[in-house]
Amino acid sequence: MDERIVQVGDTIAMLQKILSDPYGRTNYWRLIEGTVKSVTLNSKGRRVKADKFYTLSADEVEFATAWMMEAEHLVLTHEPFILTDELRPRIEAWIAARNEEKHEEDAQ
Repeated sequence: MDERIVQVGDTIAMLQKILSDPYGRTNYWRLIEGTVKSVTLNSKGRRVKADKFYTLSADEVEFATAWMMEAEHLVLTHEPFILTDELRPRIEAWIAARNEEKHEEDAQ
């Protein structure tokens, strides 16, 4: 697997499906992004603190990132990963396609 070690300053991201929001939009995908503020070691292992996220396991974030980078057609949802320059265009295209499918379904 292609390894990417999480570092301070990296962008952590997660795809989240929103059922509804205050603006009246329903059932759409969005990308949540946060900047890594610290990577620490404690009794539970390496932990990552990033804006907009609870404390995360560095190992789980790195594994999800490596898995998505290795499998070019794989997109993990509801799992945090490092948003690399290689992954960003693929993730943004995936979101656009899913939300367009939803828009077309609503129009029918």
